[in-house]
Amino acid sequence: MYRSVDHKTLSGLCGQLSQTKPQNVAIMPADGLGSVADFARVTANLQRQRILADYDPSQSFSEAEAKLTISEARQAINWFGSSSDEQKEAFLTMLLFRQR
Repeated sequence: MYRSVDHKTLSGLCGQLSQTKPQNVAIMPADGLGSVADFARVTANLQRQRILADYDPSQSFSEAEAKLTISEARQAINWFGSSSDEQKEAFLTMLLFRQR
């Protein structure tokens, strides 16, 4: 399971779910997206930062920026953890299974 999640798929899903009014969401939980949308928004931003850090040699980050990014990652994990089981299941289902 660890390597079965494609980064492009994760990025696309997080981008879609982080929109104010996600359209064409394959699975919408009865209680909405809740904290999963916050998780998706921060995760999409973290992934963009990771790409910069890994592939742009001219990019540098201060210690304060690194600490802020770590704090954002922890918050994203907390938001996912505080989501309802239905919200988590919807997110993971959309992540692992393509919409047809």
